[in-house]
Amino acid sequence: MDVVSSQDLLEVAVRAAHAGGAVLQDWVGRFQFVSCRADLVTEADHASQQTIFELISGHFPDHGFLGEEGLDRQSSTSDYRWVIDPLDGTSNYVHGFPYYAVSIAVEKAGVLQAAVIFDPNRSETFAATRGGEQPSTDSPSLRAAKRSWLTAWRWPVCRWAQMAAIRLFSGF
Repeated sequence: MDVVSSQDLLEVAVRAAHAGGAVLQDWVGRFQFVSCRADLVTEADHASQQTIFELISGHFPDHGFLGEEGLDRQSSTSDYRWVIDPLDGTSNYVHGFPYYAVSIAVEKAGVLQAAVIFDPNRSETFAATRGGEQPSTDSPSLRAAKRSWLTAWRWPVCRWAQMAAIRLFSGF
């Protein structure tokens, strides 16, 4: 059974979220719909998810993956599974509203270990780990925000992203 520190998981999650966000920004205004407007999915969703998957699987090739855009890779050798929403807020993205994010979480045996939400329009990141390991950063704006079972670190982040993170972490 593999053991990976929350710090290592979080660092890869943040890098992957930023890479996925860069893909989304590159696709703004030039995407095509992959599915109907009732179930908005764009090429940008798929491109972002592929970029995220490739980055994470490059670091953790034996981990499982579950992605909103059809990604479902089970692992027979690892208890870790990455849960990816490569474009959280597709409707906003499609209609040109700059309120969307990349959301990534990783669980071990069904228990959340680390998660990140990245707003590519504002370059704002919200990240958290189980057990409160502090992310490695030299950012002077790093602040700890206590949660009942999860300690979160906040870089400047807008209110909607905070609420999305709270929803992700609390299961609401």
